Amino acid sequence: MLDVGTNNPRHLNDFNYNGLKEKRVTGKDYDLFIEAFIYSVKNFAPKILLHWEDFKSSTAHRNLLSA
Repeated sequence: MLDVGTNNPRHLNDFNYNGLKEKRVTGKDYDLFIEAFIYSVKNFAPKILLHWEDFKSSTAHRNLLSA
């Protein structure tokens, strides 16, 4: 599971929120993080499934192109 933070103030202040309680990583830092993740999990191919859930369509498409 990847967690790049949230911009939802309710989640940031919720003690019970299980996600990363930091502002969402964006831009070049986000792209580099995703690229590094994809590169590292390719070592497990072909026994790996990348399921891009809860991504905007444009973001998921860009991530898949880098895979």
